[in-house]
Amino acid sequence: MRVAACGPVAAGVRAAAKGAAMTGGLFDGDVGELELQRQRQLQGAHWQQWQADPSWTPHLSAFFESAVGAQLLVKLQADVDSGARIYPPQPLRALLLTPLPQVRVVILGQDPYHQAGQANGLAFSVAPGVTIPPSLRNMYKELHADARAAPAVQRTSGCLDDWADQGVLLLNTCLT
Repeated sequence: MRVAACGPVAAGVRAAAKGAAMTGGLFDGDVGELELQRQRQLQGAHWQQWQADPSWTPHLSAFFESAVGAQLLVKLQADVDSGARIYPPQPLRALLLTPLPQVRVVILGQDPYHQAGQANGLAFSVAPGVTIPPSLRNMYKELHADARAAPAVQRTSGCLDDWADQGVLLLNTCLT
């Protein structure tokens, strides 16, 4: 089995998969694939358990304690309880990788990815080994063609962790 993942949560999934494969454990057969899929999706609407840089905490707290935020969490938990597949497993990952004081640019994506193995918590970003989506391919082409931009190296991966580390906050309309 191949586990292509990006970021800290994914590293744990990769390590678990490697360990299980070596011992003939959890990831054997269909049960293993189901467990891997479960780990790649959201398990509950408990925002305090979602990792984010501490600089975001007052803003997150204010939002999720508001009527709109509380309503969102209730809807999200109902979806999880009904068996809906919700990606990524770490919804606030963009806020973990890009602390508020370091934000230099905000890029908003319209829609989140909806297939297993695509979403990694940063808008437009996908795990290494996952086909670069058309929207990100277009962004790469524009950056490469823009004479004002720093010379762009042709990227072969769709993982944008390095952008987040440089202060590019990558969110979509679902705040993942």
